[in-house]
Amino acid sequence: DALRVEVWDTGPGIALEEQQLIFQEFRRGSAAGGQGLGLGLSIAQRMAALLGHPLGLRSTPGRGSVFHLALPLARPMRPTALPVSSLLPVASGRALVLDNEPAALAALEHLLVGWGWQVHAARQAEQALAAPWRPDIQILDYHLDAGRTGMDVWVQLRERHADVATVILTADRDSELRQRLQDLGAVVLHKPLKPLALRQVLQRVASAQQAAV
Repeated sequence: DALRVEVWDTGPGIALEEQQLIFQEFRRGSAAGGQGLGLGLSIAQRMAALLGHPLGLRSTPGRGSVFHLALPLARPMRPTALPVSSLLPVASGRALVLDNEPAALAALEHLLVGWGWQVHAARQAEQALAAPWRPDIQILDYHLDAGRTGMDVWVQLRERHADVATVILTADRDSELRQRLQDLGAVVLHKPLKPLALRQVLQRVASAQQAAV
């Protein structure tokens, strides 16, 4: 069973041959009016995909469009006690976040800000290196644009701050890659990122910093 969520509009509609193109960055339908960068639908589609709820569309030119999501209904579950570690407050600090995917970057920034963190968000290595302060933690996506990796950027960041706690995010389940990153001192978290896993890492980092004082 699933709950279907629909958003209707009465605009000019979208021709069939354009209905996949409008989800690409910087693309808009030929009948679209007003101003826009063509980023809204691209970001919405990626965020929906990250949550596991694909975004669908049906449209009739001259009549309007319907965007829809199918949300699976959860089965009722008996409440279980959370581990004590998950109930502890998340210590705040400064986080450098690097991800070339705008939707993933925005989602992670929103999560950290909601926990009280100050965030420097970057999509490229140059932006990451331009952080105006020393971070307490840096969270780097492994696969970046143009064949670069988060490990490449980490090497550059270590020239400025050698001992910053580092998390590498990756959808790659390669055990050799994981071991190589861990040997270098990084914490590896898999995508899609689970907030509880990140929360526990932040708690460990805070505890280690307090112990070093």
